[in-house]
Amino acid sequence: ILPSCPGNCRIFCHVWSRFLAVSAKASKPIVGVSSCLLGEKVRYDGQHQAAPELLNWLAEYVQYQSFCPEVSAGFGVPRPAIHLVIKNRQVRCVLLDAPEQDMTDPLLAGFKHYQHAFKHLSGFILKSRSPSCGPGGVKLTGPLGQYRNGQGLFVQWLSERYPQLPIVSEDRLQSLDQRRHFLQAVQDYAIRSAHR
Repeated sequence: ILPSCPGNCRIFCHVWSRFLAVSAKASKPIVGVSSCLLGEKVRYDGQHQAAPELLNWLAEYVQYQSFCPEVSAGFGVPRPAIHLVIKNRQVRCVLLDAPEQDMTDPLLAGFKHYQHAFKHLSGFILKSRSPSCGPGGVKLTGPLGQYRNGQGLFVQWLSERYPQLPIVSEDRLQSLDQRRHFLQAVQDYAIRSAHR
């Protein structure tokens, strides 16, 4: 069943039908998701940021693979909050209340340890504004103050290794058009990957 499609959208409906046909013949594309968005209590404060309406809608078309960069790096739950700073012209991740403790290297080691798990993914939905996951708009403290133009360490690392992988934050999937665009990108990536 196609989602409601107001107006003249025959072209999109044709593409959407292709997407459903491909999904029916093969397993659904696998999309990575920040664990907190799936309702897992892995945030620094021991809570989650579940997005059930969004993920229930998308689940008809994709499978999910949960991942939390901070937990994968061995950080406990709950744990001290982290944030991004500029040190020696490099973006580093430090403890919010103890900025002398640099957590960048343990985080990067955690990403690398699990990198084999990302090879079969066709997209990633990440928690917005997170210092580890946020694709954009993350608080970044520099010599001249604090800005909202940072990018989480994990998404930086992921984008460098998989530059074509569709990556989006949950706040960029609120409208039907945004969701359709993401699903089309996921399908295209899955098809290209299958022919490599």
